[in-house]
Amino acid sequence: MGMEFDLELDLSTDDKMYCSEVIYKSLQAVSKSDTIEVDRTSTSKPYIPLDKLYLNKFTRKLTHVEYK
Repeated sequence: MGMEFDLELDLSTDDKMYCSEVIYKSLQAVSKSDTIEVDRTSTSKPYIPLDKLYLNKFTRKLTHVEYK
């Protein structure tokens, strides 16, 4: 799609995005809710850690793959 990677991890813009930001904004759009928690402790800017995406009421496990 030509989307540039958001090196600044800036959630306030949509012209560049990082991987979990795309999923976060998609879940917000379909759920019409802001219930996915944004991490504000690890960096100077808020960001979306992957565990916040799959550990919420709008997602469910479809499969499990274990790598050895």
